[in-house]
This record gives sequence, structure tokens and C-alpha cells, in this order.
Amino acid sequence: SLTVAKGSLSIADLKFDITGNVNYSSSTLNLNIEGRKISIASVVSRLPEKWKAATGNFSPSGTVDLTCAISGPYGEGGNPHIDLKYGLTGGKMSHSATGFKVNNLEFSGALTNGDHNSAETFRFTVDKLSAGYGSASVRGSFMINNLRRPHITLFLDGDLNFDDLGKIFRSGYITDQTGSLSGSIRLSGTLPDSIRPAGILPYLKPEIKLAFKEFGATLSGGRVILSDVNGSLAINNDLVADNLSLTYREQHFTLNAVMKNFIPWASGGGEILEVSGDVHADRFVTASFGSGEKEESENEEKQANIFPADVNANIRLRADSLIFNNFRAASFSSRLSYRPYVITFSEASAEGLEGVLTGEFMLSK
Repeated sequence: SLTVAKGSLSIADLKFDITGNVNYSSSTLNLNIEGRKISIASVVSRLPEKWKAATGNFSPSGTVDLTCAISGPYGEGGNPHIDLKYGLTGGKMSHSATGFKVNNLEFSGALTNGDHNSAETFRFTVDKLSAGYGSASVRGSFMINNLRRPHITLFLDGDLNFDDLGKIFRSGYITDQTGSLSGSIRLSGTLPDSIRPAGILPYLKPEIKLAFKEFGATLSGGRVILSDVNGSLAINNDLVADNLSLTYREQHFTLNAVMKNFIPWASGGGEILEVSGDVHADRFVTASFGSGEKEESENEEKQANIFPADVNANIRLRADSLIFNNFRAASFSSRLSYRPYVITFSEASAEGLEGVLTGEFMLSK
């Protein structure tokens, strides 16, 4: 056997302390490795060029402390037990191409191959993650168990700044953000053996809460502009809008609504989306929702399908005023119901033409 009572190992300016022993006759080992104040920038600078390319244009920095214990049989004798703990302090990350920066990055965590020293008992954790980017900040944690059939737990809480995130992801779907959007995301579940990426979300049982305060943004390449968004959204299996108010095309809406089966429906799981609730507008200008605007690009995506086969709806609509071409009415209210391929406005009433108008309107495919 070989025993190291007190050892140290230096690789460039990276220093590790090593103690323990290796017994060759029984093919067992018991080693403890400890690294203090390891510079992330130094580690990255010494990576092979092809590994550096994997970091893209990111330049990370900060210091890591880690301890690693390896014990038990090795080689033909079996797999040793591994326990590793680590922590990052003073972390920063910058993206040279865009100027995007992550500051005050800190986290700790652990890695182990578990009681049976196998992929099935493997566990990796990231605890107490905190970071700031641009004008926003985020906190969270992450855990994955079992590499054969992964079980994932993720928690994130903080602010969302799409203008800053857009520097990296460049989706262009959400731009020109004003106001604030904060929230939390929890995911926890076991991933199936084989499924398309869009279908994974229901297995992770998401719990999402979003709070809007004077939020505004341009969506979908400029085709949708929202402003004065206030209120909250909660998403688990269902989507719930609680007193969510917003301005769209100079009309102010307030929504209290529930979309049942939202997650499985959005994931293409074949569920029926059940929509119910109440929508109020200060005014409702029907022409603003038309599709005949001449200035729209010829390459614009085709009009959305208003007769989906997998949606049912029952919504109370109210508007202080209704404007339809040159016709104007006050105190408009109606019950909007939808069943596949049929839209019905029932119990419709409004004050107009020096009297009270009531009626019903049905539109089918």
C-alpha cells in the first residue's frame, strides 16, 4: 500500500492538498483532495483550445473551494464511493461579443455517486445560487438524481429583463421592455425514457408565478405592443390570471380568467383547453383586431386559427363603450362561448341609438 500523510499538488497556480492511502493488494483506496481559492479564470485559460471553444465568448472569473473524498474498491474490485463538495465566491461572467455581464455570482453544491456507487444513486446539486445581470437579479437551486432515469428539481426566483437576456439569446420575440417583471419557477419530476422536448414539461410539474408592475414590451417582432401591465399570472397545470390589467392598441383590459389543462394542452398532449373568466375593457374597438391592415408585410405569418378543435370557452365580456365602424354603444356586455368550430355571443346588450339593444350572434366555421 501507499500512504500519503500530507501531500500537495500544484498545477500552474492551482494548488491541492492530498491525504490518504491506496492498497494495491486489496484494490481499495481512501483519498481526500482539497483545493482552496482555485481561480476559474486560470482553469479556463489552461483548457485545450477545443474545450475553450465550448465556452463561446464567455469569460468567467471567481474562486472555487472544493473537497473530494474517494473511498472503497477500484478497478475490477468495483466502483469507489465519491463525495465532492464545492463553492464559488466572487464569481463574474462577461460576454465579449454583446457586453452582457453576470455579477456577484455565488453558489455551493455537491456531487456523489450515492449509497450504491452507481449511476442510479448519482446526485448533483447546486445550492444557494445567486447572481445579478444588468438591472435584474436571480436566486435558485438545482438537483438531479439518477443518471439512468433522471429526476430533476429546479427553483428560480428573481427578476426578468428581456432586453438584457436578448443580448445572449437573440430571439427578438420580446423587446423594448419597460417596468418590472418578477417571479418564481419550480420544476420537479422524473423525465421519461424517450419523448420529444415539447412534451417534457408536464412531467416536471411546473409551478410558475409572475408579477407585473407597469410592465410593457413589444412581442412577436413588433406585431403586438403591450403597456401598463399590472397584476399576476400563476401557472401549474392550469393558467390563472388574477386581476391582470394591460393596455393593447389604446384599449385597457382587465382579466380574471382560468385556463384549465394549460400545460398539457400547450405541450401538445391532446388535452382540451377549458377557458373561463371575466374580461373588462374601457372601450372595445372592433376594427383594431381586424386583419386587413394594408401596411402589414406580405411575409407576415398567416392569420391565427380562430376555430381551434381543442378549446372550449365560456367568458363574460364587458366594455364601457363599443365602437364598430361608425356605430357607438355604451355599457356593452355579452357571454362569449366557444365549442369547436362555433363562436356564440349570447345575452348581448348595449345602450345605443337612444335605446337598449339586445341580441345574439353566432359565427361558425
